[in-house]
Amino acid sequence: MVDAIVTWVDGSDFMHKEKRAKYRSIAKYENDDPDANEETRFADNNEIWYCINSIRKYALFINKIFLVTDNQKPSWLSRKLQEDFNIEIIDHSVLFTGYEDFLPTFNSQTIESMVYRIPEITERFIYFNDDVILINPVAESDFFERDKLIYRGDWQWKVSIKQKISSLLPLNDTFILKRLSKGFVGYRNEEEYFKKSRYRLFKLAHSLHPVKKSLLEQIFADEAFLKQQLKHRFRNKTQFWPFSLAANAALSSGLAKRGPNDYGYLNCNDISVKQVKMWLDFFEKNRKVKTICIQSLDMASPLIKKMIIEFLERRLNLITTKGG
Repeated sequence: MVDAIVTWVDGSDFMHKEKRAKYRSIAKYENDDPDANEETRFADNNEIWYCINSIRKYALFINKIFLVTDNQKPSWLSRKLQEDFNIEIIDHSVLFTGYEDFLPTFNSQTIESMVYRIPEITERFIYFNDDVILINPVAESDFFERDKLIYRGDWQWKVSIKQKISSLLPLNDTFILKRLSKGFVGYRNEEEYFKKSRYRLFKLAHSLHPVKKSLLEQIFADEAFLKQQLKHRFRNKTQFWPFSLAANAALSSGLAKRGPNDYGYLNCNDISVKQVKMWLDFFEKNRKVKTICIQSLDMASPLIKKMIIEFLERRLNLITTKGG
């Protein structure tokens, strides 16, 4: 069996906003991501409604959907729908049993470091961000091949040709700043974790991530390492992305392989109406695209938002968004 995990937050909820503001005022700012507390990171535009409906329409092999929240529940999720869709809500307090001092947290990387602790989660599961939505049927074999995990993304070389050339020049603050601040795969520190020089690492796409519970257990078996990961209530540059660690560990040991480019991505903060129409037409016609990530829907213009929602409702055969 394969379960699904979806993490979700309604950042517009008054209690959540108050709590976030309180801890933001006392948090240490050193090494925090610049956008760690941006509203768009916590915004909810009912993407979760489409995400969960897409699982039940296009991923028939999924057993239970675990919805990870911070003392919240989507307004549309009735008891009957919860039973019909086989959804179990998992509060952060369940994940952090024994580690309550690290709550509350507003950091997805911290939360993702604990999802393997969900009671009765299957050994193999698929992780969804709530803005990743299935638009065509998928099978278990799209993510698991015997004992291997199948990851979407690309191999990225750590050192570019420009950096190789610059490394031959006298070091100065400008080059050092550029090479350190850009980092690799955002602010991820996988090379430090693996404790060996690697010329390339795997950069996960904005798609679905197959995971093995035992792999995450192994990664976070060191108590000191786990607490170092958990101590940041907001995203921090020194943290690791758990699923990137898992992917690179599995790929480097032959327990995973690169999958197809069957995913799409729309960043609503940086796209025109013309571009949206072009991409939605492409997704409509190309049935090889299995998922799309719709990032920052809250920042889309009313027209772009309308176009995207109408597309999703057509693909999922929905009449209403339930949540309004």
